[in-house]
Amino acid sequence: YLDRDTQMVRKFISLVKRNFLTKKMVIDYARELCVSANYLNRVVKKISGFTASYHIQQQIILEAKRQALYSGLSMKEVACLLGFNDYAHFSKFFKNNSGSNFTCFKKAVG
Repeated sequence: YLDRDTQMVRKFISLVKRNFLTKKMVIDYARELCVSANYLNRVVKKISGFTASYHIQQQIILEAKRQALYSGLSMKEVACLLGFNDYAHFSKFFKNNSGSNFTCFKKAVG
């Protein structure tokens, strides 16, 4: 038996895995779970040790890395696929969340 908070976090993580391409804000998931963004963030951080937005960002980065490794797409194409209209923003997002820039990551693992 899982307590209510743990169930909510599991549901949140599951929703993120399915919807991260279209939903990038904590409020999007909070609405779906019928709670406030603050409440969702508090519960997710309590259970997982990380904020809700961190989980969303990590899912986006995971997919960006997957695309870099296996798709052969350019950074602009990956940015577009992941719903980023501003390539500079995607580039900065990738570097801030993965520790290296997209091109270096692609070269290092490719």
